[in-house]
Order: sequence, then structure tokens, then C-alpha cells
Amino acid sequence: MKLKTLLLLAAIPTFALSACGDDEDTGEEEEADTDTDTDTDTDTDTDTDTDTDTDTDTDTDTDVDTAFLRVVHFASDAPTVDIFANEGTEAVFPDASFPVASAYEELEAATYDIQISEDGNPATTPVFEVEGLALDADTYYTAVAHGLLGNSEGTFGAFTVTPLVDNRDEIGSSDVRIQVFHAAPVAAFDPVAVWNVTLPDAGSEIIESFAYGSSEQLPDLPAAVYDLCLDVGQDATCDATFTVNASSLGGQFVNLLAGIDGDGNPIMYVVTDAGGSQIDANPEPSILNLAFDAAASTTGWEAVADATLDEASFEWGDGVGNPGGALRLSGSNTSETAGRAYIFQTTQTVDYAGATDVTLTFDLKTEGALVGTAVQLQTELPGVGVVNTFDLQNDGLNDATWTTYTTDYESVDPSGTTFRIQFNMAAGAFTGAGGTLLIDNIKIVETE
Repeated sequence: MKLKTLLLLAAIPTFALSACGDDEDTGEEEEADTDTDTDTDTDTDTDTDTDTDTDTDTDTDTDVDTAFLRVVHFASDAPTVDIFANEGTEAVFPDASFPVASAYEELEAATYDIQISEDGNPATTPVFEVEGLALDADTYYTAVAHGLLGNSEGTFGAFTVTPLVDNRDEIGSSDVRIQVFHAAPVAAFDPVAVWNVTLPDAGSEIIESFAYGSSEQLPDLPAAVYDLCLDVGQDATCDATFTVNASSLGGQFVNLLAGIDGDGNPIMYVVTDAGGSQIDANPEPSILNLAFDAAASTTGWEAVADATLDEASFEWGDGVGNPGGALRLSGSNTSETAGRAYIFQTTQTVDYAGATDVTLTFDLKTEGALVGTAVQLQTELPGVGVVNTFDLQNDGLNDATWTTYTTDYESVDPSGTTFRIQFNMAAGAFTGAGGTLLIDNIKIVETE
């Protein structure tokens, strides 16, 4: 940001006036009796007007180092507040309420005293102050107000403000950079372990012994959907699992805050360039979560039967999912006499984590209308065997909205490690029979 100083130089009009007058009479008498009278009258009038008007506009561009600051109100028992800098008359961040994240504000790189006042009150009557907040040039910050007003100052979980540095440099366009901050002021959650349960090395611990008030930046991840689990007892057991959909955040830096809501329930809060959004805990940890939010998410799928013909295909569909991407299955019969079985399937390695009763859900939608085609589902689980479900097209499937399908399974062998799912587009025996099917959010959880 450049500050401009405008200098106006105006020359005062100068007037010069000069005048000279001389009257001379000379009289002489001589013996020759000669009388000479010389009368000389000289009048000189000089009038000189000089009007000099000089108007000089000078723009002086001064480079000023700037920093970038956004704030997050993440204290669940605190009221709506106005946030000031250096006791200014106008709030830099007005009307901040729980849980809300502001956009970045561009400020001069300097050291600030911050005043937090109840909504509508001036900076001179703050309820909390932060002294000496240093903002370095060309640096991005997220200041998180967290803790509880009900906790006495100096005790665990008391209200405070923690500034975080946002490292936004050199993020790949298909990656997301996540910084996790522990802002849950609950002694039982101090510390916790954070586990990833959706990457290929599912179940790996990514943050060990994560203490309240601390932050940690994760390695850059592909922009996709992730399940993160909080292990409160640090006993390798998920106590709360949160699904973080980062599929549309390629190239972005994200602050992921772990905290509590007004009722004391664990929540997460995602802070992006577009603002903030609250994530509630999943009812149960996911045994399987296929979200199709990256091109690599089709790995492991195969075409069988008539799906191997040139008239059929499967691919990743970018931006057509619920949300993000989706798996796109297509087939159009070129025969006039034979029907088609366009079958697409995958076998996934899973950990049933002791669950014997599980629930499968997935979302379906068509691109255009299906022509003379039925949609059949086949699954296979350890201890359950093969299960066929016919005619999904009769259960709300359409091309305008997504339809969620749910199937419960009992008596699963918890020691098993596989799950197979198959979609069959059974096209009629005429040319043009078939269509395109979109699939998203295939998930297995333990039945409640």
C-alpha cells in the first residue's frame, strides 16, 4: 500500500508599481539684459503589473511496508465484540461473534495494541487488551480469540488471543496446506492426538500429544476430503471424527481450529480465504469414505463385462459431484439385438474396527435421462457375502438432484479386511439404450 502526500504550492501574486515626477524652473539675469525663461516639465509615469501564478501539484508516493491480519472469534461464551487497534475511533473488525472469521485486513507493518470491546462500545472501555502485537512486513496472520470468559484470568482455558502466522508461500495448485490449532479449553482434551483415517496409510498419527493453545502445520495434502480423528485418551481410539472437505481448496492455506460449541461439544472450524465454517463431529468414525474429489480417486475401479466395450467408459468428473468431483459411468448400446451389462466395480481394503453391524450410504445422480436402463447394486462384505439390490432407478434417481441410498448390514466379520461394491447399468436390447451415472460419497460407518 502506498500513502500519497499532496503538496500544493501557490505563488502569491506580486504587484510592482514605480512612478517618478520632476519639475525644474531656471531663471538667470545678465547685464546684456537678456531674459531667458526655461520651463521644463517632465512627467514620467511607469505602471508595471506583474502577475505570477505558479500552481505546482506534487504527488509523493511513499512505500509503506504492510502486513495482513484476520481474526476469528472462537470463544463460545463471549458476546459479540468490536476489535480496535491503538484505541482508534473506528473498529478494525466490527461485530465479531462466535464463531466468525473475518477477511484479511491490510495494515501497516508495525506494533499494535489491540482493544476488544463489547459490541457498540468504544476502544476506551475494552473487556480485553492485547499489548504489543507485532505485525511483520509481507506476513499473513490469523489472530484467534479463544478460551472461556468464565475461566478466571491465569487459569487453564481462560480467555486469550493467540496470533498464528499463515505460511501461504508456494502451495501447489492441486494441494492444500492445513495448520491445525488446538483451541478447546477443556482439561480432558489437553493433550490429544490427531489421527488421519482416510489417506492410504489410514490410521496413522499425524500430530502426537497436541496441547491446548498449540498449532502445527501439516505437510501439504492433495485437495480432497479427509476424516480426522481426535484421540482424547491417546490410546489409538477415535473419540470424535470430523470430515474436512478440502476438495475445492486447491492452492489455499487453511487454518483448522479444534474447539467446543456453546454446549461444550467438540467442533472444528475451517478458516479459508472465503471465510469460516463450522464442522460438527461425525456420529461414528468412517470405515470407508470414497469422495471422488481428485483425479486419483478412480484408482482401484475396473470395468467388467460389457463395460469393457468401446461404447462404455468410466472417468473422474471434476466439479460434478456432491460436492467436488464424482465417478462418472457411461454406456450407450450400439447393438440392435443384444442387451448390455455395463458393470463397474472396486474392492477396497478396510478396517472394520470391531464393528459387526455397518451402514453403507452413497449418492447417485444421472446426467440426462437413462434410456431403457436399470441400475443394479451388488456388494460383498466378510461374514455377509454377496448382496444384490435391484432397480435403484425406481427409488428417486434423477438428473436434477442427488439421491442418497442407504443399506444396513448385520453380522459382519470384524476381522475381515475387504469390501466390494459393483454398479451394473443394465441397458435394453436396442441402439441407444444406456446413459450416464454419477456416483459420490460412498461411505461405511458402524450402525448406531
